[in-house]
Amino acid sequence: MIQIITAANKDQFRSELLAMFEDRKLVFVDLLKWDLALTHGRYEIDQFDDDDAVYLLANHTDGSHLGSMRLLRTDRPHILGSIFPQLADRPVPSGSDTLEVTRLCLSPRLRAAERRHVRDRLISAMTDYALTNRINTLTGVARISWLAQILRMGWRCETLGSPKSIDGALTGAFRIDLDNDTPAGLANMGVYVAGTSPAFEARLQDFQRSSATTSAMHRPSALTDAIDSWTESLKTTGYCVIPDATSLECVAQINDDLDARFAATPFCEGGFYGPRTKRFGSLLKRSAAVPDLVQHPLILGITQKLLGPWCDRFNLNLTQAIEIHPGAPAQFPHRDQDMWQGEKGRLEYLINVIWPLTEFTAENGATRIWPCSHYPGTLDLPPGEKPIVAEMAPGSALIFLGSTLHSAGANYARSARRGLILSYCLGWLKPFENQWLCYPPDIARSFTPELAALIGYSQHRPNLGNYEGQSPAILLNGPVPDYLPATDALRPDQQEQLAVFMARSESSDS
Repeated sequence: MIQIITAANKDQFRSELLAMFEDRKLVFVDLLKWDLALTHGRYEIDQFDDDDAVYLLANHTDGSHLGSMRLLRTDRPHILGSIFPQLADRPVPSGSDTLEVTRLCLSPRLRAAERRHVRDRLISAMTDYALTNRINTLTGVARISWLAQILRMGWRCETLGSPKSIDGALTGAFRIDLDNDTPAGLANMGVYVAGTSPAFEARLQDFQRSSATTSAMHRPSALTDAIDSWTESLKTTGYCVIPDATSLECVAQINDDLDARFAATPFCEGGFYGPRTKRFGSLLKRSAAVPDLVQHPLILGITQKLLGPWCDRFNLNLTQAIEIHPGAPAQFPHRDQDMWQGEKGRLEYLINVIWPLTEFTAENGATRIWPCSHYPGTLDLPPGEKPIVAEMAPGSALIFLGSTLHSAGANYARSARRGLILSYCLGWLKPFENQWLCYPPDIARSFTPELAALIGYSQHRPNLGNYEGQSPAILLNGPVPDYLPATDALRPDQQEQLAVFMARSESSDS
């Protein structure tokens, strides 16, 4: 349920508020690396968390924090008016009919679909609360990746000025004008829970029960629709950014698992890898959370749609962690398909997925993408149009084709930019990362059969990648006999041709 917490009832929700402040520390300080003061080293509480603040708080039935946001009066000091007035090209909206939206916090323990579910309920509740209390305007400050989502939610929203760099991240201010049509506009974009009522708490279902029916990843038809939609986007522009593709808890676990190795890894050598960049691979054995990203159902579905027409099966091409440090220059623009000297322009060789472990901003070296650079007529031409900068928050996924021109940007910020590259290639190609050396049989035995097959413990028909005429998966099932029968592994069309040939041969022999 979503609770409205004010000075009048906050004493009833002390434990819930502490859980919220604790999650704010995990999200904003630990994950997003905001420079914020902490209370007792455990809670993110600032000067605006006073008796004038209103909190919308989503809790599970067991009392654990799921998500929250804070609403501040604007006829007194608030974040936009007091700290970031430079983000507005005109007077900052304020008054008794205007509230500021701040500290939208979704629990890092939620899965991606659950994050979207909680976010939408909080926005629905905020809209109802505002309209019920005759609030006509909402304002706020947001990093550019979140700001882009706010602008597309279906309400009347505009930026108050050009985004500016704040602590190394592009940040903007926004204004939302509310009226009785706002709920319908949000509903049309799939954000608002249909049916406005001042007593909105009564219509919200228990989180677990409701999320189980709305989670796209648990509904095959919704997953199929998502695969088709993102695939078409990739075919059209050569890239796409999928927000909230994984949970912040997953991101936090990977960061924790890789922190020590990032610290110990030396900087790269060579102009392409980057002298102010750290890279290392073999991620499936470095973090227990990476296999879930490698086998993400939406990513694998998109990859199958794009690579499936050109191979019997696709394989994992690379798992690499990258940390771009302050002072790193921009990378040389390139297409990853150029590592293979085959025909270009007719088929796709690989699909890349970048998972940010920290915020990706223009200042800290976010990936640069040249849209539509994957079309055959552009492959031999130098970059024409300016690239887009793929700014995004942890939990998002940037997908782009192997034929799409891209590069890492220069890092002008004060902190490092960290992320993962996971890529998939046609199963008959030699992968960029030698998977069999990264994960020899004694390691691969701990993988699921599906994951082991994805890294190459499988055959690509006909008979490609075999071990003594058998699928190399035989190496994962205990001792292997010294003598093995070579066994056909043919495509259906080849098996059919062979059957016809053998039938004719038998007929002629008789």
